[in-house]
Amino acid sequence: MWEAFFKANFDQLTSHYPGLKLLRFLKEVSDLSHVSNLEDKLLEGVPFDYLRGWSEFYGVKLDINHHVLIPRPETEWLVDLIVRSSKSYESVLDVGVGSGAILLSLLKSKKAKKGVGVDVSLEALKVAQLNAQTNQLEATFIQSDRLDKISSTFDLIVSNPPYIKQEKHFHLVHPSVIKFEPHQALFLSDEIYAAWFEQLFRQVFTALNQSGDFYLEGHEETLPELETMLSSVGFSQVELMKDLSGTWRFLKATK
Repeated sequence: MWEAFFKANFDQLTSHYPGLKLLRFLKEVSDLSHVSNLEDKLLEGVPFDYLRGWSEFYGVKLDINHHVLIPRPETEWLVDLIVRSSKSYESVLDVGVGSGAILLSLLKSKKAKKGVGVDVSLEALKVAQLNAQTNQLEATFIQSDRLDKISSTFDLIVSNPPYIKQEKHFHLVHPSVIKFEPHQALFLSDEIYAAWFEQLFRQVFTALNQSGDFYLEGHEETLPELETMLSSVGFSQVELMKDLSGTWRFLKATK
């Protein structure tokens, strides 16, 4: 049945799921027998992870829903960069924690002993809290716009914030991402972009312990500007890093 469905709807399915091949499609739908009206949802382009209700990220199984982003391989590579670094950390703060992917994977890998996650979305925090409980990891979750409600200091701060410019880069985002994933976690207005990040960086600098590290995932076109901004805020070392595809994707800054 599903092979015939795939062949009959190939163009529509591959427009929603770029690069989709038959073997992967069959594997995905084999896990989705519990989903009602599955054919309609596939033709609508609902991401497989949302249909499943969970995603795998750096060895951590995460429940996810439409209130949180689907974890990306690029972000997994960011976690790997941190885990493979020579430092270990007593405490970590994840700004824009979403499903808890970054924070919980760092705690599970024992790269950090204590963790706090903040997010402006209360619904996202509920997902992160559930994932912490399911994975038997202890973390504190706080509803906050960036670090507004954070008074503690940390050895490591990490963030995958909204970094797509709403006006300039919106047309570059895949329609399925726009349709199904939370815009609040993806986009910032072009007009406030620089000021938003400057405030974030100043808060991060204040909340980092001396010699602490800050890791940021960002957009390849704006990372050079943000690199300069981090230096102007006071960070002593700032480094651009690439993802697996060779694209500039991350910044590391040391206080």
